[in-house]
Amino acid sequence: MKSRNLKRFNKYLQCTLLALLLTGWGVQAQKVIDVPLSEPGKRGKLRMGITYGSIKVIGYDGKTVKVSSDASTRSSGGSSGGMRRIPNTSMRMTITEESNYVKISTSSHKRTKYVVQVPRKFDIKISTVNSGTLEIENIEGEIEASNVNGSIYGKNISGSVLANTVNGRIVLKFAKVKSNTPMSFRGFNGKIDVTLPKKTKANLKIRSDQGQIYSDFDMKIEDKPVVEEKKGSRRRIIVDKWVMAKINGGGPTLTFKNYNGSVYIRKGD
Repeated sequence: MKSRNLKRFNKYLQCTLLALLLTGWGVQAQKVIDVPLSEPGKRGKLRMGITYGSIKVIGYDGKTVKVSSDASTRSSGGSSGGMRRIPNTSMRMTITEESNYVKISTSSHKRTKYVVQVPRKFDIKISTVNSGTLEIENIEGEIEASNVNGSIYGKNISGSVLANTVNGRIVLKFAKVKSNTPMSFRGFNGKIDVTLPKKTKANLKIRSDQGQIYSDFDMKIEDKPVVEEKKGSRRRIIVDKWVMAKINGGGPTLTFKNYNGSVYIRKGD
């Protein structure tokens, strides 16, 4: 029991020191923070949500999580009362780790690009709101990515993805997909462009209200009947706008929903 309590105290102390260290990190914007994992070599999870800026997550052949940032500031030119303005890039960041679950939070309200390196077999949940993009590379895991005013990009992904953006693109290239796992890609203003391995088995549910749908897969399109509802002398006819299709015989459902932009479903290697 004493050993367990000591381990917890050491973990708390480590996280607290990280938070204090990162408070004045702006003067060393490119510094890399190395975050040890409780169970190196086992699957982990990263969670990070910010208000301003970009997040790039890269999978690598390592056993720790590495975090760095590059705060964007305007020129230091200008003066007030004879004093020169100095760029203020300071920020506070807190990183916690418990049982391979890494959570990163920051109070920065400046446009900042965060780069996080994680072991390849890692689950990712990231989000941003303004002035930035989300990028994911070389990850084997479950990925959730949400952006409001910006795009989502991914390449060499092996796993499953839930991607959502309002004003931006979704452009993803899969090396492998996780079998028997549904996925969803939803946008509003901007194209959705997803490349899947050529042998992917899936049921496709596709909709683009103000755009077109393109694919080089051989699809089996399902005709959906018109729905009629009758109430007394009143008759209501409903025409579904979803395109339902199968590729390679069908499988888990992949949903593509867009409003003001086209949908591209490409056949990869």
